[in-house]
Amino acid sequence: MLSASTPRDDEVPLAHEPFRPWSWHGHVARRCAVFPVAGTPSQVRTRDVAAHLRRRGADVVRWRDVTKAHPGSCDVAIAAQNSGLHKLTEPVLVMAHGALRDKVAPVRAGAGKQTESHRYGTSAQDTVHAGRAIAVRQLLAHDDQVAAYNGHHEAVRESLRVVGDPVVDQLLAELHLRAEHRAALGVRPDQRLVLVTSTGCAHNLWLDQPGLMRRLVTELPSDRYRVVGVLHPNIWHSYGKQVEHVLHDAL
Repeated sequence: MLSASTPRDDEVPLAHEPFRPWSWHGHVARRCAVFPVAGTPSQVRTRDVAAHLRRRGADVVRWRDVTKAHPGSCDVAIAAQNSGLHKLTEPVLVMAHGALRDKVAPVRAGAGKQTESHRYGTSAQDTVHAGRAIAVRQLLAHDDQVAAYNGHHEAVRESLRVVGDPVVDQLLAELHLRAEHRAALGVRPDQRLVLVTSTGCAHNLWLDQPGLMRRLVTELPSDRYRVVGVLHPNIWHSYGKQVEHVLHDAL
C-alpha cells in the first residue's frame, strides 16, 4: 500500500506493520509509504512530520528511491495532492485534505492579470499527464464537487467517486456536544463565536492581513463576541514563536 501527499526529492517515510496511522490501515494495507506533506519551500514544514512517523515505527526513504527501487511493489498510491504522481507505476487514488476541493485557485498567464479560476486540484494539469488520467479514482466529499470536472478528460470524469467527508460526519455526530465545545473555547452562552482560519500556502490570511485578528479583538465588543484563530500547522512549523509575536496584541 503506497500513500502520498506532495512528493519531493526529500525524505519519504516507508512504514510496515504494525504501523497503523489510520483506522482503515489494517483492512486495506500490508505496507504503507507516506510522503512528507509540504510541496514548497524548505524542510521546516516536513521535519516534524518525518520525526513523528519515525516515532510511529516508520522507516524513511527518499522519493526518488520510491519511484526507482520499488516500482510496482505496492497495490495503490493514496494521495492528498496530485503533484508528481505520474512518476508512480502504481494505480493512484486521490483524495483531498481539508477543504481543497472547495477552494477556488486563480489561474494566471505569466505575470499578467488573472485569466480564470478553477477549483483547487481540478485543472487539467492536476488530473491528466501525457493524455492519460493520473488517478484511477478521484474521491470527492459531496455531489456539488462533481461539477468542477465538467469538460474534463473522459477518464477523469469516470474516475470520480463521491465518498463523503468523515470530518463532517464527526461534527454532525457531536452536535449534541456543542455547548461543551463552546465552553472549552471560553465562549459563554450569551456570546457569539467568531472563528478565523487561515491556510498554510504562501498567500494566506495570516501573512496577507496580520492585523485582522487584532482588529477583530479590539473592535468587536468583548462582552458579546469571542474571537478564536485556527492557523494551518504549516504556519506554526514555518514561523514558530514569530506567530505569537505578531499576534501578541490579539492574545
